[in-house]
Amino acid sequence: MHPDIPVPVELHHNDGEKPSLEGLTIEMIISGMLKVIAEGSTGWTDYYRQCVLALRPGIMDELTDAAIIKAQAGDLQLAREILHILLGVFPSSPDAMLDRILAAAEHAAGEETGLDFLRSFIESYPLEWKGWFALGWALRRLGRWEKAAAAFGKAIELGAYSTEARNELAICLMELGDLAGARRELEAALHQDNKNIKIISNLGILSQKSGKTAEAAAFFRTVLELDPDDAIAKLFFEH
Repeated sequence: MHPDIPVPVELHHNDGEKPSLEGLTIEMIISGMLKVIAEGSTGWTDYYRQCVLALRPGIMDELTDAAIIKAQAGDLQLAREILHILLGVFPSSPDAMLDRILAAAEHAAGEETGLDFLRSFIESYPLEWKGWFALGWALRRLGRWEKAAAAFGKAIELGAYSTEARNELAICLMELGDLAGARRELEAALHQDNKNIKIISNLGILSQKSGKTAEAAAFFRTVLELDPDDAIAKLFFEH
């Protein structure tokens, strides 16, 4: 610890009792630092963050697990507070943080809880395209096509890896009946990656939905040239 920097400590005491440093533990110091980091109310935040990471290198997993447990117990307010602390400890690591939030979205107390985690991430990182992409992905899984399309559109606007994002957006637009919009997105994606089986296959599905059987067959033949075992393309020719 730096001798000139105060050490924040979270003391536990009963009402009416005078706080005491008796029985001071590393956990009390870490808790105090985490609270200060979350509040962002001092110029020593970076120093406290370095101390926490040095004392508890696995703090990301620990806090994320704690947030999931609280969410599973129905205490979403505390779960969000813990997530807020996590975002304070790892402000320059949105990729790593998003991985943890996505894990929560898939394995926590349910899909709605996962959406809460993702929205909390976006509130802290509104310009991080991966958060919007993940939100769109989660919403698409729930069949909320319009909101999912909006999230993917925002991800693309913020510079998302466009092949994957445009493919996801196209799926949503197809479900919404906007076949022209879906074709526009898929063709733009194919222009960037002309051997992407997923994009070519979805163009085949789109052509089939549009009543363009010959065009659909051409797309699916291309898919089979790239992957002779592709199940969707084989199914098309079986019927």
